[in-house]
Amino acid sequence: MSQVTIKLMVDVVGALESGSLSGNLFAFDTHRRLGSQGIGTDALHTAVARGTRIMWVIAPLECEAFVSLEDIVIDRAVCEPELNSYPGSSVTYWIGTVKKAAPLTSYDLVFSLGSHGRSMVHPARLALISLGKTSEKGDAQ
Repeated sequence: MSQVTIKLMVDVVGALESGSLSGNLFAFDTHRRLGSQGIGTDALHTAVARGTRIMWVIAPLECEAFVSLEDIVIDRAVCEPELNSYPGSSVTYWIGTVKKAAPLTSYDLVFSLGSHGRSMVHPARLALISLGKTSEKGDAQ
């Protein structure tokens, strides 16, 4: 079974100021050489196969800013992400296993940002794609 890590860098200050995650979310994964596309953008398409374990982790660009990934809204027939935390800490991550690889499965991310926990959704620009396939948008790198 392979594993891929998706790291989500969030410009919390920019998102709160603009009221949007558009242009304030930067996604990276460890499957670039296996066909992932859009590395470093908010439209990352991660190449996966059936059985691939996916781990989503987040990091704010500003060390003083708070951000939490509250939900991953994805077709549960494809993947069921679950929230976990590292033992003895409040550091969380999401993990799920791909049940079936589809040509393109978009998903939403729901974040909590800032000290007041403002909820913000990044709608369906990130996606899972089948290993060896290209997305409809082509290579956004």
